[in-house]
Amino acid sequence: MNKLQNKSYLSLIIILLLQILFFYLVFLEYKGEKQLLVITREDKVDRKFKDKAEKLSDLIEGTQSYFNKYILFRELPDLKKYNESLVLMAKHLNNLIIDQNQSTRLKNKIKNNVVLNQNLINLKRKTDSIINERSTISQQLNLDEYLKPSNYKFEDVLNSVEFETDKKVDSVKKKGLFSRLGSALKGENDIQKEQINSILRLKFGKKVVSGDIKQQFKNVLLESQKHYNRQFGAIGRSLANIKKGEKNLIQKNQALVSAYREVNDKLKLMIDDVLDDNSVKIDEQAKLNKKVRFYMIITVMVLILFMLFVLLKYITDTFKVKRKLSEAKDQITKDLFLKNRIISTLTHEIKTPVSIINLYGAFMGNKNKDAELKEFFDTVVYTSNTLMHISNQALELVKNNEGEVNLNLESVNMSDETTAIVNSLKIFASSKNINLVFKNELPSNWVVAYDKAKFYQLVYNIVGNAVKFAKSTIEIVVKLEKNGDIESFLFTVKDDGIGIPKEDKEKIFDLEYQSRNNKSVDSLSLGLGLYLCKNIIKASNGTISVESELNKGSQIKFNLNFKK
Repeated sequence: MNKLQNKSYLSLIIILLLQILFFYLVFLEYKGEKQLLVITREDKVDRKFKDKAEKLSDLIEGTQSYFNKYILFRELPDLKKYNESLVLMAKHLNNLIIDQNQSTRLKNKIKNNVVLNQNLINLKRKTDSIINERSTISQQLNLDEYLKPSNYKFEDVLNSVEFETDKKVDSVKKKGLFSRLGSALKGENDIQKEQINSILRLKFGKKVVSGDIKQQFKNVLLESQKHYNRQFGAIGRSLANIKKGEKNLIQKNQALVSAYREVNDKLKLMIDDVLDDNSVKIDEQAKLNKKVRFYMIITVMVLILFMLFVLLKYITDTFKVKRKLSEAKDQITKDLFLKNRIISTLTHEIKTPVSIINLYGAFMGNKNKDAELKEFFDTVVYTSNTLMHISNQALELVKNNEGEVNLNLESVNMSDETTAIVNSLKIFASSKNINLVFKNELPSNWVVAYDKAKFYQLVYNIVGNAVKFAKSTIEIVVKLEKNGDIESFLFTVKDDGIGIPKEDKEKIFDLEYQSRNNKSVDSLSLGLGLYLCKNIIKASNGTISVESELNKGSQIKFNLNFKK
């Protein structure tokens, strides 16, 4: 048995260890998958960062393409697109710098690289510097306005025109018609003359100029010439500024390209290095997870095979044990049969001499007038009756091992029968100096259908049990209670004995309880009495109860129910 238990414990320990190993592998697989997910997620983020870096390269190439076209063809749309590309590039650079705040291995590496960070910031500054250099680009974009001279405003001059006329006459006396004709024929030219002077007044700005028409026309031409000289001078200066700004723009663009190359070389190298490292880590983690899953499968297979082995072993051992139990059961059945035959034979053999002893004891007691001898023979009769009673109990138990009781009904006067049984027990009680008080409250003519022998066993055992444990007094009360068509025989026996422990109250009706727990007390039985009493009362649809207090005594009550 110990060997089988050791094997069972060893099997359980192995199964437990395999389960622990399996759960540990499950934990490793979960941890590995989680780690793989983290690495894959970071690799995905890093690749997006690489895409953004490549987009930056596309943007810088676009800006340079537009810039080169502008320098080559001087087309303003190319310059405009160059400016727009710079704005997009600045935004992308800003996003690229902000994107480093997300924690990945690549971004942490970039963040910790002081030189690369400084180059990124420098590239951003140079981009912003070109965008903020609005004068050069705006001048180029608005070149028509700078090269287009403004017209001279003649409205103010025309609105200020004032015209005056002055008439002058000489001193020659005016002649009549015939006098002028005569002078003409003579060739004389003494004609009175008139002179008209015209004065034109113009306003040039705040300056007012007066003169004749020729002079004023000259003034107008001079003012126009001055105006356009100023305009072309401004255009010349604008062109000089534009060329200067264009030169500055070329220098800044070259600086931008140089800064980008510094960033691009380092950034590309760093990105490729981290992405290659990520790929290696992903492959290693995937292989590790695959290996863990393989070990998990092996562990599960070993666990299943071992459990199948244990199960088969258990089934085999169970069949072996079952076969042995069957063999043992057959042997026990044979032994019990032999035991029962021996007990039955001994019981029958004992009953014959006991009956003779009982008969001669009763005869001698009745014939003998000596009180002392009469008491002696009564004791012999009582002892022989007790021995006969024990034999009957043993025989009945042998006949019915399940404890079931079959009642052989006959007419029984409950009052007379109870009195006879109690009186027979008074002799034994007197021998132990115990006062047995009997109160019979039953009707003298109450007759029921019951098994007289079982009733004798019931009363004899319960009262005899009280006599065993009582110190000085036993009180017995019997009475009748009626409830409808049910008549109940109530029997109460109370003693002042040693009492029963609380935890043993329910055990006193167990088979051989007394022989196990009360070896120091003289017994009237083999320990079968109360066990048989419980079965008899159960067969009679009755109940039995015990009330006891340690060292103060016990009280046993039972009732038997009969229909009218």
